[in-house]
Amino acid sequence: MAKFKFEVLTSAILALSFAFPAQAAELPTKKPASDGMAIKLVPARKYGGKMPKRTKEKSVRLKKTPPQSVTVRGSKLPMTITASAKKTVIPEQNMQKIAAPTRPVSKTIAVVQNPPPRRAKETQTLAQNDLPAEKDLVDTLDSLPVTSEKAPAPMLSTRIASPGKASAPMFTPILQLRSRVTTGRKYELEEIGGKNFSRKHEVFLGAKHSSGFGASLTGSVSVSSFDDDTKNKQTTNDITTILYHPTLYKADGWDFYGYGRVYFPTSDASKKTNSTHYLYVLGTNYDFGGGFRLENCIIPHYWTKDSFADDDTYFLLEEELIAKYDVNKTITLGLGPYAQIDSHERAAPGTSIEITPIVALNLGDHAYFESKMYLPVYTDGQVGGGPRRAALSEIAGEFYLKLWL
Repeated sequence: MAKFKFEVLTSAILALSFAFPAQAAELPTKKPASDGMAIKLVPARKYGGKMPKRTKEKSVRLKKTPPQSVTVRGSKLPMTITASAKKTVIPEQNMQKIAAPTRPVSKTIAVVQNPPPRRAKETQTLAQNDLPAEKDLVDTLDSLPVTSEKAPAPMLSTRIASPGKASAPMFTPILQLRSRVTTGRKYELEEIGGKNFSRKHEVFLGAKHSSGFGASLTGSVSVSSFDDDTKNKQTTNDITTILYHPTLYKADGWDFYGYGRVYFPTSDASKKTNSTHYLYVLGTNYDFGGGFRLENCIIPHYWTKDSFADDDTYFLLEEELIAKYDVNKTITLGLGPYAQIDSHERAAPGTSIEITPIVALNLGDHAYFESKMYLPVYTDGQVGGGPRRAALSEIAGEFYLKLWL
């Protein structure tokens, strides 16, 4: 009797199954796991009206995947990436079909530079739109975008030079040629036998350290030309040493710099009196912007000798203040006063002030040319090589060329 009832019940169920084919209902979406991973199950396939075999839904717990090592692209050192996913319950029959989460999920991956072990860590945030199954997580990390959040600096750091980029040299060579031609004063050009011009050519050879310290040796020759050829002469000047030091201050448009120079008694004239000449150049520049700048240069000179004549100079102070304007990358215009204060051994000191308009040409990265005029506006006493009085007859001109490597 029991067997008959079971057969009747089975027949009824089969009849209803053929009359109403079974539809696979969409499984509800599980709530996001505690680690922020949202999992959505895809609807099962239709079975074409056939009754599928009844299967028992089974919950499976994913085992923790041990840390695996991968190489993060673009890194300079090998990196160990440790990734782990928290336990998530997924129906066994739907484990292979996992849809993307409805909103971006972020995971925190600890990146440790290796070797050495236990260095400072760098936290990286992995933004992913398609989250693969746990077994493919490590393989997928390398292809996903990674943004870095820097952690505190490590106690020890290793500096790695960029490939193909050479480090700056410690020393920079100094090789310069300077030529200065100064015309005679106007009255000298007009008088018979007067001075036409004087020339001075200097060669500088040395080196400068990246710290700003450096030195160079200088040899020079002077030539004086007169209307009377019997007065022409050429002399070899004293050998000099220039000592460079780092810039004193450079910020907010200001630039303070300087260097010292010593003339050793190597020429015939200096050997007679054992004369040594010292000077220091102190420059101060201020850039206003827009091509305007102000340049000031103060040069104190000091001489030592075994004996001085009454009108010999033992101290000379020069100062030049020039306001300059860059018309373009090549042409620069300037105007300002040039002053000299000459102290003699026994004679009264002399003072002169001249206005010096200039036109300068910046001829590329290795050449500079400047033309200048000296217009006396004040004199008092005697200044070696300076004007005798403030008059148009005391006007002089100068041309300066500088070449360097």
